[in-house]
Amino acid sequence: MNGEKPEKKKKSLGWFIFLLLLLIFALSSGIVIKRYYPRCEAEWKYKSMQKEVDEKRKENKKDQSKDSVSDDSVRANVDFKALKAQYPDVIGWLNVPGTEIDYPILMSSKDKDTDYYLRRTIDEKESLPGCIYVEKEQNRDFSDFNTIIYGHNMRNGTMFGTLKRFRDEQFFEEHPEFTVETEDRLMTYKIYVSVRMDDRHLLKSYDQSTESGKEQYLKDIGSGSDSYFHHSDLKPTENDHLITLSTCIGQDPSHRFLLVGVLKKTQTIQQ
Repeated sequence: MNGEKPEKKKKSLGWFIFLLLLLIFALSSGIVIKRYYPRCEAEWKYKSMQKEVDEKRKENKKDQSKDSVSDDSVRANVDFKALKAQYPDVIGWLNVPGTEIDYPILMSSKDKDTDYYLRRTIDEKESLPGCIYVEKEQNRDFSDFNTIIYGHNMRNGTMFGTLKRFRDEQFFEEHPEFTVETEDRLMTYKIYVSVRMDDRHLLKSYDQSTESGKEQYLKDIGSGSDSYFHHSDLKPTENDHLITLSTCIGQDPSHRFLLVGVLKKTQTIQQ
């Protein structure tokens, strides 16, 4: 009888350790799921959206030669009515050829923080990689002198993870444009410069309501020592409309990588 007690104690201890490890595993799994599921869910949704937009884009390109409408108008690539019914904070769609950047652009509503989508998915769940977004102090129709669009530099290439390709001169030269589509317009931007800049807040650092603020921004991005490449044929002025794509630089948290485009063409969307 006495010999059985140590054996029972061993079994009890074994079961205790097993249950403890099982509990730790369950808690760890729960934390991982809570942290990563919103990110995975958002990526699945983006892929679905991107597939739909890409198919429509190809269809429109195929039918372009048959289209009797002038070059001043184009067919819609994005079904904004359906998209905004589900995600009312969507204000446009950004496409940067040669990269994986093909995303809706969001802007938080008045009752939310201006950087609301920095760490929230399109479903408004707290998670990286956040969204491609514009701060709510800017105009929703991209009519500002300089509209800044933010996105995280993700290692897996999502969001603005492939924007760094514009640090390569050949890639920069071979991909001179990007587009922003809204409900009523398709805007084409000619890329002016790719530049490394400190992490100053651009809207607060350059007063867009003054000529001097606009001129200073153009001077800083055009002649800065940290410029990667620029198209010398472009001479943007304070009367132009720019879009600046801004993302972080992996091992250099005190700086940002900027890609700046100048509006060169606006086409109305056929209704």
